[in-house]
Amino acid sequence: MFILPQNPSERKLVTTLSGVNREIFTIFGVFGAVRGVVRDFRCNKLLLGTSDVPGSVLVPGRVLVPESDSCYAVGVAGLDQLAGGEWFEIKERLHRPEHLFEYLCVESPPRRERDPLRRTLESHAESLESAVEGGVFEFRLHELSLIFGELAEAEFSSEVFGRLGDLEHRFTGILLVTAVERSLLTRDLEFVADEETQDATEKAEQTAESADVNQIIADVKEIVQADPNAKMNAAIKNILLQLQKYREETATYRKLKEQANSYRLEMYSRTFAATFNQIFESIRKNYAAFLEEQEQAKRRGRKSVVQDLDTRKWTRDLTQHIEQLSWARSTVLFARKEHAGVREPLVRVSRRRDAYLKEIAEEKDTAADAAGGEAAAHRLSRLIARDTALRLRRWTAQLTP
Repeated sequence: MFILPQNPSERKLVTTLSGVNREIFTIFGVFGAVRGVVRDFRCNKLLLGTSDVPGSVLVPGRVLVPESDSCYAVGVAGLDQLAGGEWFEIKERLHRPEHLFEYLCVESPPRRERDPLRRTLESHAESLESAVEGGVFEFRLHELSLIFGELAEAEFSSEVFGRLGDLEHRFTGILLVTAVERSLLTRDLEFVADEETQDATEKAEQTAESADVNQIIADVKEIVQADPNAKMNAAIKNILLQLQKYREETATYRKLKEQANSYRLEMYSRTFAATFNQIFESIRKNYAAFLEEQEQAKRRGRKSVVQDLDTRKWTRDLTQHIEQLSWARSTVLFARKEHAGVREPLVRVSRRRDAYLKEIAEEKDTAADAAGGEAAAHRLSRLIARDTALRLRRWTAQLTP
């Protein structure tokens, strides 16, 4: 406890000084509070894209702040949360690549991105088919080199921020390719010979094309009734969604028809006829994809080309690589959504280019050990590339705009 002096003059002096100290502490407290408000205001301006902070980088619709800004730490926390959640969802679907495709290409992205995503996957399928020298390794090395080359531009230019959507789609594609490769090695998927696949595809398409839509719907209902889990199949799910869309469009058309004059009735008829044809075409495509899957399932009893190979280390390496691809893709996805603190995460990803490519080179050595030599690994890599291309083409047929 502080005791005041007994001398009146000394007591007055101490009391005065104590009052001054309180005033000083109050002033510093107010200053600290104001500084915090100003800092929060600056951070909010950055997030809103209206900042005038010196050193910030203006990009159309967003502001990229220097690393020293306090908003950067908030952005990193958001990136970690997004990336962690995305990896959890992807890891849960690694054993079923068709479900992974459903999550990455149908459930997660907005509907308006289906068409550019479809074009990206079709381009990947063409690249895989033409990778005759190095198979799936050649494709992954080439594609990642291009992606990381574009990401590196973020360190010196803002132009790359206008291409983040395309980069996200390409990361999605190469992640799917790597996941299919892993599933072929773990035998979650079986290899399909080109000739048999072509025959099965043609047969499925002919069956679906000649079948009446009502008959297809009846077959699907019987399939779901016999096995409720069939509703989780991507093709069956899309058929049911299209059927629901058809019912909604039909109800709308009937309401408009009752109130329309002759001119509007003709216009409505043309519009809804085009809509119904798109729905029927989608139902037929998905039904063909389902029939093809059933044909492939019948052939799974044959001996696999990897049945006698020890691919455990190869599979572990692929799992780690998929996780790294997932985090890189999440970084690009985060940069598309956020308005501040995104330059440095993108640059950080681009600087891992050499590490990524080195891991693929080391994976080739692991494949040679598993397959019994470089020549055998080369043949297996080309087979994986062709098989993956076929699957990508089948899946992309389901991506209707």
